[in-house]
Amino acid sequence: MEQEPEFDYQFTLGLSAEGVHVLKSCVDYRLESWPGGDPQEQQHLFALQNVLNVMMLESMLDLDITN
Repeated sequence: MEQEPEFDYQFTLGLSAEGVHVLKSCVDYRLESWPGGDPQEQQHLFALQNVLNVMMLESMLDLDITN
Protein backbone atom coordinates (compact mmCIF):
# COMPACT_ATOMS: atom_id res chain seq x y z
CA MET A 1 0.00 0.00 0.00
CA GLU A 2 1.43 3.37 -1.02
CA GLN A 3 1.71 5.94 1.73
CA GLU A 4 0.46 9.47 1.02
CA PRO A 5 3.05 12.22 1.39
CA GLU A 6 2.73 14.46 4.42
CA PHE A 7 2.55 18.19 3.81
CA ASP A 8 3.61 20.71 6.38
CA TYR A 9 1.55 23.79 5.58
CA GLN A 10 1.76 26.91 7.65
CA PHE A 11 -0.86 29.62 7.58
CA THR A 12 -1.08 33.07 9.06
CA LEU A 13 -4.43 33.97 10.53
CA GLY A 14 -5.39 37.45 11.67
CA LEU A 15 -7.81 37.39 14.59
CA SER A 16 -8.98 39.92 17.11
CA ALA A 17 -8.82 39.02 20.80
CA GLU A 18 -12.55 38.24 20.60
CA GLY A 19 -11.96 35.97 17.61
CA VAL A 20 -9.29 34.06 19.51
CA HIS A 21 -11.70 33.65 22.42
CA VAL A 22 -14.45 32.29 20.15
CA LEU A 23 -12.08 29.89 18.40
CA LYS A 24 -10.73 28.68 21.74
CA SER A 25 -14.28 28.10 22.99
CA CYS A 26 -14.95 25.94 19.93
CA VAL A 27 -11.78 23.90 20.45
CA ASP A 28 -12.52 23.54 24.18
CA TYR A 29 -16.03 22.30 23.42
CA ARG A 30 -14.76 19.82 20.84
CA LEU A 31 -12.26 18.39 23.32
CA GLU A 32 -14.81 18.26 26.16
CA SER A 33 -17.29 16.39 23.99
CA TRP A 34 -14.66 14.20 22.31
CA PRO A 35 -16.51 11.12 21.01
CA GLY A 36 -13.35 9.13 20.37
CA GLY A 37 -11.78 8.41 17.07
CA ASP A 38 -8.44 9.43 15.62
CA PRO A 39 -6.09 10.13 18.55
CA GLN A 40 -3.86 12.22 16.24
CA GLU A 41 -6.75 14.62 15.67
CA GLN A 42 -7.20 14.95 19.42
CA GLN A 43 -3.49 15.71 19.84
CA HIS A 44 -3.76 18.42 17.17
CA LEU A 45 -6.70 19.93 19.05
CA PHE A 46 -4.69 19.95 22.29
CA ALA A 47 -1.81 21.69 20.48
CA LEU A 48 -4.22 24.26 19.00
CA GLN A 49 -5.77 24.80 22.42
CA ASN A 50 -2.31 25.53 23.87
CA VAL A 51 -1.53 28.04 21.11
CA LEU A 52 -4.88 29.77 21.62
CA ASN A 53 -4.25 29.93 25.39
CA VAL A 54 -0.93 31.66 24.73
CA MET A 55 -2.59 34.08 22.31
CA MET A 56 -5.26 34.96 24.87
CA LEU A 57 -2.66 35.52 27.60
CA GLU A 58 -0.57 37.70 25.30
CA SER A 59 -3.59 39.83 24.42
CA MET A 60 -4.37 40.25 28.14
CA LEU A 61 -0.78 41.30 28.79
CA ASP A 62 -0.95 43.83 25.97
CA LEU A 63 -4.14 45.26 27.46
CA ASP A 64 -2.50 45.58 30.88
CA ILE A 65 0.51 47.39 29.44
CA THR A 66 -1.56 49.90 27.46
CA ASN A 67 -3.89 50.73 30.35
